[in-house]
Amino acid sequence: MNLILMICFARSGGTLLNRCLGSLENTVILSEVSPLGGGWGSRGEKSYTTIKEQAYNWWGINIESDDYFDGIVELHKICNEENKHLIIRDWSFINFVPYVNNKLNPPNRLLTFDGLRNYTDIIPFAFVRDSIDIWISRGTPPINKFYQQYLKYIEVLLREGIRIFKFEDFVNDPNKIMSELCIFLNIEYSELFLNFENFNKINGDSFGSDSRGYKRSIIRPLPRKIIKKEKIQEINKCELLVEANRLLNYPTLYDNGSLENRLMKNLRRLKSYLE
Repeated sequence: MNLILMICFARSGGTLLNRCLGSLENTVILSEVSPLGGGWGSRGEKSYTTIKEQAYNWWGINIESDDYFDGIVELHKICNEENKHLIIRDWSFINFVPYVNNKLNPPNRLLTFDGLRNYTDIIPFAFVRDSIDIWISRGTPPINKFYQQYLKYIEVLLREGIRIFKFEDFVNDPNKIMSELCIFLNIEYSELFLNFENFNKINGDSFGSDSRGYKRSIIRPLPRKIIKKEKIQEINKCELLVEANRLLNYPTLYDNGSLENRLMKNLRRLKSYLE
């Protein structure tokens, strides 16, 4: 079986898809791993950030190597022997955004993809989202700096010819897109992925209080968050945003998306305070 590589930028819906893929039969998925370190966020419990830790603590598989790539090779061999699909969810964010794990100097390339494609046949794919919603979800950091980083990420995906699936398509028709994804990955499709809420062998923001979708048990679209007028003006004037969304055939204006109703937003906030 080919090794599967899932590539996803922060706040693009990767945690949801991670849980869906992990809910399928005969899949072993590692979550937010990278040669530069690993992600975090598993229900407030200890986060497992290495290949060796995740394989043992989540899947009960012992591997000997502490090396990132050797560990994946070893785990892939074990999975093949057990007739299971190994899926690596790359912590792609760390490759393009200055962060402590990359010593504030991102390599601006997909390290896991570059390393693995020289080892074996892999099936890479990317899961993307409208960058306006990513920027808003990340707390609206300085917009030009964010889009300089994000645009490099998109350009690498397109240059490498990596197959792209869209978050918006998935939440609008989960069965259709999951079926298409499974065909592409040579995985057997089943509606077990709809039990994603029970899958917790994962790193990511799914269990954080700042994620609107983390308590949902049904896959469906969420309206775009309402933001201040000044932030909307930033969006609509940002040339780098226009280029990033144009490359992936997304709208380039904030108000092209369906907006979150203010009353619903306030009710959501009140509910979170009471819990």
